[in-house]
Amino acid sequence: MFLSALTADQFFKILCAIMLEKSVIFVSDNLPLLSSAVLGMQCFLSPFKWCHVSIPILPKSLIEMVEAPMPFIVGLLRSHVN
Repeated sequence: MFLSALTADQFFKILCAIMLEKSVIFVSDNLPLLSSAVLGMQCFLSPFKWCHVSIPILPKSLIEMVEAPMPFIVGLLRSHVN
């Protein structure tokens, strides 16, 4: 489902960022699309595993977490982004 929202170039850039343990933030208005993007990208790491923070839908009350110095994959609703 979420793959149809990405171009091949965007997909590979995101996958490379995750493989290099960079922080990745997905932003969308569509809640199911957002959570499937966060969880789905981790599936493409097989046989490797993402052992860092992964939050499919980050609540607005925890928005400061995106400033953390550790690698993470999170999904943010567009309405929570300034």
